Amino acid sequence: MGAYYPQRNFDNDSKNAPNLKYPALSNIVFYSKSGPLHREPKIFIRTSREQQLRIISNFYANYLKSIIGSLNYDEIIPVPAKLEYSFNSVEIISKEFSNIFNIPMNLSRINRTSDYEKEYSINCDNNDLEQIRILLIDDIITDGKTKEKICFRLNEKGCNDIDMITLARTDHNIYEYDG
Repeated sequence: MGAYYPQRNFDNDSKNAPNLKYPALSNIVFYSKSGPLHREPKIFIRTSREQQLRIISNFYANYLKSIIGSLNYDEIIPVPAKLEYSFNSVEIISKEFSNIFNIPMNLSRINRTSDYEKEYSINCDNNDLEQIRILLIDDIITDGKTKEKICFRLNEKGCNDIDMITLARTDHNIYEYDG
């Protein structure tokens, strides 16, 4: 487990930067969702999670910047959280990447329209995204369904240059909990 960096970029960037590796951040991300922090009062969970995410995403973004230099994207888009969540932790991650790489973050480009089916809508006119390079950011990638569904919607609007970065990856959905 570790962070996820777009494979097509990793293959190319690692030729010029042989020290590029995936940082092992997954356990920290999972720990805050399913470990002891989950059982603490809600405000403590939120404050702790926000602090963790700022530190981890700042570390990861600066690490990537030190190894590969810049990221060439026109927009950073955080994957929208479930509608029932009180805040979108991915916005914190995206803000760190936006600040460090000086790439504008667009919070209104994608809306989540269904929690259980992971359905999304895109806010733009048809073909407005033809020349736009988009970096999607999410906290955890499990099976790639979120990326697949969002990319499908963006492709419908003319965008064909989309990558995704996450702070963690897993082979199964170990972080889900009730509450």
